[in-house]
Amino acid sequence: MLATNLARIPGLHVLSTARLYELSGPLRGQSEENTMMQRAARDARATQLVQGMLYRRPGGALRLELERVDLATGVVLQESGVEGADVFAITDSATAALAASLGVKADTMRIADVTTTSFAAYRLYVAGLRAYYREEDVPAAMRLFEAALAEDSEFAMAAYYAGTINPVLSGPKSHLAQAVRLASHASDRERLLIRAGWARETGNPADLAIAETLAIRYPAETDGHYLVGVARMWHGDFLGAVESFRVVAAMDSLGLRGVAARCRGCEAMQNIVTAYTMADSLPAAERAARDFLLLQPRSSGAWLALAVPLEHVGRFAEARAAYDSLMRFSAGGATDEIYWRVPLDLRRGDFSEADALVNLKQHYATEVRQSHALWWGSISLRYQGRLREALTLTRTMRAVESRNAKPQHALPYNSNLVAAEVLLEMGRAREAALLFDSLARFSNPYDGVSLPGRYARHLCWTLTHRATALAAAGDTALLQRLADSLQVLGQQSSYGRDGRLHHYIRGLLLRARGRPSDAVSEFRQAMFSLTYGYTRTNLELARTLMALSRPREAIAVVQPAVRGPLDASNLYVTLTELHEMLARAFDAAGQRDSAIAHYRWVVAAWQNADPQFRPRFEAARSHLTQLVTR
Repeated sequence: MLATNLARIPGLHVLSTARLYELSGPLRGQSEENTMMQRAARDARATQLVQGMLYRRPGGALRLELERVDLATGVVLQESGVEGADVFAITDSATAALAASLGVKADTMRIADVTTTSFAAYRLYVAGLRAYYREEDVPAAMRLFEAALAEDSEFAMAAYYAGTINPVLSGPKSHLAQAVRLASHASDRERLLIRAGWARETGNPADLAIAETLAIRYPAETDGHYLVGVARMWHGDFLGAVESFRVVAAMDSLGLRGVAARCRGCEAMQNIVTAYTMADSLPAAERAARDFLLLQPRSSGAWLALAVPLEHVGRFAEARAAYDSLMRFSAGGATDEIYWRVPLDLRRGDFSEADALVNLKQHYATEVRQSHALWWGSISLRYQGRLREALTLTRTMRAVESRNAKPQHALPYNSNLVAAEVLLEMGRAREAALLFDSLARFSNPYDGVSLPGRYARHLCWTLTHRATALAAAGDTALLQRLADSLQVLGQQSSYGRDGRLHHYIRGLLLRARGRPSDAVSEFRQAMFSLTYGYTRTNLELARTLMALSRPREAIAVVQPAVRGPLDASNLYVTLTELHEMLARAFDAAGQRDSAIAHYRWVVAAWQNADPQFRPRFEAARSHLTQLVTR
């Protein structure tokens, strides 16, 4: 309580209780409490520490004996004592006394104005912080935060931490929404922390500004710097995000050394690797991952951070070894091998291995793993041009998803998304456009009033797919209106990709109108990330550049797409199509060896494809034969 109240004094930088617990690590004995707190304060570069003892006098009054200690020398700078009827009065008096010793007036600051009025609730809350930061016992922390809320339903920070652990965004179980409603009754730091966390989770484009304010006002706390990094990354400032995450990693050296239970520095290091990957700086991503491994050699997160860039650059044997280490160090073997084995097999073009694994999981795994197997199975079939089988598989996907749909009447999203994409690839573009439109209208789980960022993000994404299908059908009548709508909607989302998607639609429209050079300009503006963006933009840009006889530029935009993930934003074009485009571009650029490698990949992938792929398969095989025998 005292730290919260002191932090309200202008110009005084006070470490939060949560930050001290985060730095101090697991408590090995009650006698070590003061020593560990002093060490944590020094690690946070604090200059002074306030410590004391609270006890009840014979008459019933509470007394708090305080010392203000210089951490560099250990000299006691001030001793004082205050009395009061309860802990709230004691906190107010202690705040005023300490402020006066620093030449500041604070006798009107009442702790009850910015936190709970229930001491029982506060004790449960502090116990929750210990469980969360010191013991990393998240279930216990959740129980304690909810118990604190049961004592005082107006306790904003208890609601915030409960909402951080279980980030439900709407409805009666949303503790985050509850925290936002109560934020005006919290201290300045806590109010900013609540608002920043809510903005990040809900896709509010103000998330970066709020996080920057938190980091500037409270630079000794990791939360602001971390949230700035996350916001920068998703706004598209990947290297700026790296800078912020490096600040967090430097501040949490204890966590990275395995001394503290909760490791915010580890999360920052993982995000550094992700940000570099999104910037298509995979050598830098690998270096950052290896730095992480030096600090955390038994961390599954560190091995995952290394495995991903290795996989994406095609160093499959090294990636396989890294994924094996990830499995070895995962708690209880919690990581499903399908997440890494299937993508590796697909990138190598080893479809028999990928299909064997996903078919096994479809029939014998738990329902959750069955869903994952069906998802990856549909991707494998699409890569092989076996679209009729893929469409059949989506019906099974839909049945599994419908059993778990909430609410039950909602249109299943993932299965229908894949079905619409398969229809588009089969040439049934109008059917695909109708299904994408239905997903936009009937599967949006967010309310446009209470969660406008999430609502806008869903619409931007599904309407972009609808525009793609309409353009493929030769129906450009709606493209201008869709582009204009997305230009407005995209500004309501914090995801940088969403604000650029209208350029992609304008590119489709301009190309259809016979203005390919202008289309190239729009497609380039649509790029959020060459590796983690909407990969169909890469493909459509390359097609347009090839039509303009600019194959080297086409190569430059398609190669990063191959280095991206195989699902997420990259789900909407097949790896085979990307290899086909690279083969054609390298061929046109006179780079024979590279063209041969990509044509071979295409021929192997489509050898059992549906009849619609036969002309493209024969063309690829013919070009391959000519190049090999040249």
